[in-house]
Amino acid sequence: MSTSVETMLSNKSSMEAPPPHITIVEADTKALNFLCEQLGDLGDLSCLKSLHNLEDAVDSDLFIISIGLDRPENLALCQQLRESDEFRDTPIICYTTADNLALEVQAMDKGASDVIKKTSNPLRLRSRIESRLRQVNEKIHSEKTDALTGLYTESYLRQSLNNSFQKTQPSSHNLMISMIEVNNFDQIEATFSQNLSNVLLQVLSDTMSRSFTRAGEMIAHNGPARFITVSYDLDKQRSINYHRQLQSNFNQVIAGLTQQENPSASSMALGVLPVADIRDYKVNADSVIDRVGDLLLQAKQSSDHFLVDQLELKELITH
Repeated sequence: MSTSVETMLSNKSSMEAPPPHITIVEADTKALNFLCEQLGDLGDLSCLKSLHNLEDAVDSDLFIISIGLDRPENLALCQQLRESDEFRDTPIICYTTADNLALEVQAMDKGASDVIKKTSNPLRLRSRIESRLRQVNEKIHSEKTDALTGLYTESYLRQSLNNSFQKTQPSSHNLMISMIEVNNFDQIEATFSQNLSNVLLQVLSDTMSRSFTRAGEMIAHNGPARFITVSYDLDKQRSINYHRQLQSNFNQVIAGLTQQENPSASSMALGVLPVADIRDYKVNADSVIDRVGDLLLQAKQSSDHFLVDQLELKELITH
């Protein structure tokens, strides 16, 4: 897979989360270098001497902001971050040389999650930062992944796909969006125990995870028994054959756990979209995924429960 396609999504693989993004705001060059040296291996760092535009901090998971009696603007920055929709719940650690209880109280009042003195032992500093990052990673994981299957949520897949569309570079690859669903899953739940139904979904999720491992590929669970995949391929027919085999594997897993052979145990729809014109036509993820959802309804009525369609860009344009 080419580099341009690999960078279309930020995820390194379908199940690997990106490192946390830490934004440090410190006017003193020596202190800024110290922080970057101590924390560089904990995530992706943005080291700034000032932050006047919140757009420069987009996607930040943690802020470390230097405060002091001579830097009232950074206290105002804490308040601005806390009052913004994007960073309302993002941890903010204030970092100060002042041994001033009133300043610490003021920082907490402005929205700081914690206040650390610059005289702190480097190991203590790192420990406090790591503690906050564990909370960040738990929050990120819970927001982006489905608790039962461990796959991404549909909302996160849509968000990531929209981000990739905005960064898309010209390419001769095809974007392949598939939906596969267990047919009559409600009957399986009624016939077997809830535990077996959950095990079935988990085994199917594992099957999906092992089938889509290349950079840029994603899988989401869209309950109760539907999965969405995103992949890229130069050879459209090869990808179609691959998805057909995936559906066959799907049906084998269902047959194995339910002890019921059923060649129509699942339905799959595959939408094919040329990458080349995605950005120029301003296509968004919602229109693409919703269109594949329509195809899935048609696939359920087809003879082999498998349907492929070349998505027309003109039908997916957002105005």
